[in-house]
Formats: sequence, C-alpha cells, structure tokens
Amino acid sequence: MIPTRPSAWTVGHGYSLADVDRLARTSVAAARGAGVDAATRYGLAWSAIAETIVGATEPPARAELVQAGWKAIHAELRAVLHARGYRDGHVYEGAGSSPRYWRYWWTPADEGAVDRVTDAIAVQQALAVLTPTQLDAVAALAAHDDYAAAAEALGWPYKRLASRVAEGRRRIAAAWYAPDSPPARRGHDKRRGTHAPRERCSAGHLLDGDNVRVRRRRGGKAERICRSCEAARSQARAAA
Repeated sequence: MIPTRPSAWTVGHGYSLADVDRLARTSVAAARGAGVDAATRYGLAWSAIAETIVGATEPPARAELVQAGWKAIHAELRAVLHARGYRDGHVYEGAGSSPRYWRYWWTPADEGAVDRVTDAIAVQQALAVLTPTQLDAVAALAAHDDYAAAAEALGWPYKRLASRVAEGRRRIAAAWYAPDSPPARRGHDKRRGTHAPRERCSAGHLLDGDNVRVRRRRGGKAERICRSCEAARSQARAAA
C-alpha cells in the first residue's frame, strides 16, 4: 500500500520525511547559525541528513544524523565568513580582517601600459629643461643615492652638487606647472645633510679616496669614517 501522506514517505532505513524534518529542526537548534538565515540553515541540514540516510549501508543513529545536519550548517557558515573576509578564529575582528582578503581586494593593481608610457615621456621632458651641469648632478645623485658620494664621484665640492640639484628641481617644477607658478616646496631630502661633509677628521687626516669609508648608522644615516684613525685605534688596542 502506497502512503497517502507525503510526510509518511520513507527516505531509507525506516526514516520518513517527517523524521528528516524533525531531525533538521533539531540540527538547526543545535548549530551556531549566526550569519546564515534560518531557511538556509534548515535547507542545509535537511539535505545533509537525507543524503546521509540514503548513502548509509547500515541504519544511522539519530544523533549521527543530527550531527550531519549541524556540520553542514557550520561548513556553510565558514564559507560565508571566508567570502566576507573574516579572519579564521578571529570573527570578532569583523569583515575584511583576513590578511589575504585585504591583500586581494585592496592591493593596488600593477601600473598599466599607459602609465609606463606617460612616466617615460614625463622623465624625458623633465630632463630636457636641465643644463648639462644640472643633468650631471641629478644623474650622479640618482646613481649613488647620497649627496656626498655623488659629489665625490663627480669630483665636485659638496655645496656645488647641492646647488646644482636644487637649481634643477626649480627648473623642472617651473616647466611642469607652467604657465602657473609652482607651489612652495616642502620637506627635506633625507639624503642631504644640513652641512657639507667634513674634508678632514678630528685628527687632521684627509677624508678622501681610500682613507674614507661610508658606514650606515641605525636609521640609514651615512657616516664617513677615517681609515687612518681606525688603524691607529686597532694598533693601540693590540698594544694594550
């Protein structure tokens, strides 16, 4: 005899649709469902329970079916939180707190071909307004990234290099903002000191050529060291 009520239809192993409905409701009550609406939680649990019954070779226990239901709800919840960028194990930090989510959605894209072409043209136009000596100063500073080293490479006094670089910047700014006046320049080039580097150490040794080495102090600041003084200190320590 075929059951006339759909709720009495057998799913498998003696479980009816009414049993699946009750088990799904129990799973929804047992699961932590924040972030997933009630209808979705019920549908997930119902499907997982029905699939477990149909796929079982032996009659599953009711506790096993309830567990299958709330596990399906929790799996969906994890997927939802992951899609919204919640950090695993740190849901309280909020959406978008996952490092990978932030990196994917907020890391700027690589510059396009238009940007590369525009930058290349802008550089050529900027360098074209410089005088030969200003161009030498800017190129040396770009190569050495240090005013003292750039001046030494050109064989110029420190102040001459600093003056030519400043003149070049003013010429480029004037051409860039023409016909308007360029805005006042703010800030300080960290590669440049407030004074020209010393020509001699405290002992009177010339800080030039092989007698000088550049040491980077904490914070990236360059310091010129006299090799003759270093050798003398080493000899004094050895004698002591």
